[in-house]
Amino acid sequence: MIFVFPMAMMAAETPAATLRANGSVTLNGVDSQAFGSVFVGDTVATGNGSQAFLTAPSTLVLVPSNSAVTLDAERVQVR
Repeated sequence: MIFVFPMAMMAAETPAATLRANGSVTLNGVDSQAFGSVFVGDTVATGNGSQAFLTAPSTLVLVPSNSAVTLDAERVQVR
């Protein structure tokens, strides 16, 4: 299932969103720090009992436990 959320995305070298991770969260398959930057094309995945918040101007996305999202140029794909 794919959900589409509007997001104002910027150039690839500029962070598209800020990540706040709680628990087991990966960014592009690598363990994430508690806070970080997310760029267009990045994938954020959460483990069991974990969650992540992505914030961008006028946007907040909650990534619940056992989920993954990928940022596109204009949307967030939820898996």
